[in-house]
Amino acid sequence: MMNITTYCGKCKFDCPHKELREYVLAIGYITDAEMNDLLEWVEAGNSVYDNPNYYADERGKSLDYISAMRVIEEQLAERESFQRYMGEKQLRDEETEVPF
Repeated sequence: MMNITTYCGKCKFDCPHKELREYVLAIGYITDAEMNDLLEWVEAGNSVYDNPNYYADERGKSLDYISAMRVIEEQLAERESFQRYMGEKQLRDEETEVPF
């Protein structure tokens, strides 16, 4: 886990890292890769409570950055799993002899 307090020492006024620090403490567990992505996002002038893909929950409320990135990761994993399944199914179908 990264130490966010080192970043907050660089800012003098309207520190975006204060929002970042509060967010990370509220969200709980965050990986180093997620933290690096989040830091890039915040340092580009974005809020931790926005996401680049405009993902929203079932009520239409915008997802925060980490939640949106985790949804994307889950979707990619499901897609890869489905593609593996379809590839295996296609191989099984090709191996099956048709009696006519």
